[in-house]
Amino acid sequence: MLKKLKYFLPSFRQCWVAVFYMLVIGGIGIGLSMVIIGNLIDVDLVNFNMLLTYLLPLIPVFIYFVFKANEVIILKSNAPVPLNKPHFGEMNIIIFALVVFIALIALNILIDPLAKIFPMPEALKRIYAQMSNRSVWSFLSIAICAPIIEETYLRGMMERGMLYHKTPLFAILWSSFFFAFVHMNLSQAIPAFLLGILFGWIYYRTHCLWATICMHAVNNAMSYIVFAAYPSLNPDSGLKDVMVNVFSLDKNSYIMVYIAGLIAFIACVWLLHTYLPKHPDSFTPQRSQTPVTPISNNTL
Repeated sequence: MLKKLKYFLPSFRQCWVAVFYMLVIGGIGIGLSMVIIGNLIDVDLVNFNMLLTYLLPLIPVFIYFVFKANEVIILKSNAPVPLNKPHFGEMNIIIFALVVFIALIALNILIDPLAKIFPMPEALKRIYAQMSNRSVWSFLSIAICAPIIEETYLRGMMERGMLYHKTPLFAILWSSFFFAFVHMNLSQAIPAFLLGILFGWIYYRTHCLWATICMHAVNNAMSYIVFAAYPSLNPDSGLKDVMVNVFSLDKNSYIMVYIAGLIAFIACVWLLHTYLPKHPDSFTPQRSQTPVTPISNNTL
C-alpha cells in the first residue's frame, strides 16, 4: 500500500485538503469521538495512551493519500516519483550526516529565543510533563512516530508534490508553513517553520526522506532526553534556562554559544550548498513511452 504513494503528486490545493483531513477530520473529529466514547465507558481515552492519541487523528489523511494514489494509478495520469531516492552529490554520506547534525544543533541554538515569544499552551506542557515521567509511550510518539509520519506527510508527500507543480522555493516554504501550522500552537510555530525550511531544503537537495526523518528524530529526542534527565525544568525552558539552571553558566557564556552556533550554521549551510546536487531532477516523473491520460490537478 505504501508503494502506491509514489504515484500521487499533490497539488497545492490538494495539500490544503490533506491538512484539512489531518486537523479537522482527524484532530477534531476523532478527538471528539475519543472524548465521547471515553465518557460513555468512563475512561480518559485522550490521555490513556500518548501513542494512540497521536496516531488515530492521522488515519484520515493517510486514507486520503492512498485513495488519490489509487485514482492516479487507475487513470495512469502520472509516472511515479519515489518518496525516497537519495543522492548526495560530491559529499560522502558520513560527512553529510555529521554536517547536518551540526547544522541542526546550531539552528536550535539560533531559534531558541524565538520559542519564548508566545506562551506555551497547557496541553503542550502536559506532553513535556510526560517526558519528565520518562514514559515509553511518550518517547515512541515524540522521537519515533512523529518524525516518521510527519516527514512522510509533509516532505515525502506535500513537498514532493509541490516540487512537481511549483518552484523549489514555493515547495520548501509552504511545506514548512504546513509543518508549523499542524502543530496548532504559536509557541512551536516559529521554531517549526524555521526547522521545516532546513528539513525541506535538505529533502530537495538530496531527495532523501530518511535524512529528514533522522534530523526530526534527533531534534525531538534531544528535547525528550533533556526533560527526562532534568525533570525539575519548567516545560517552557529554553537553551538559556538549561545553561543557567543546569550547568550554572552565565549570560556571557550563552552569548558565546549563540555566536558559535551562528558561525557553525553558516559554515554547514555553505558546505551543503557547495557539495550537494544543486539542481536535482529526481523529482521529475520518468514517464514511460505509453501515452497516458492527464488528470486535472484541481481534483480534490
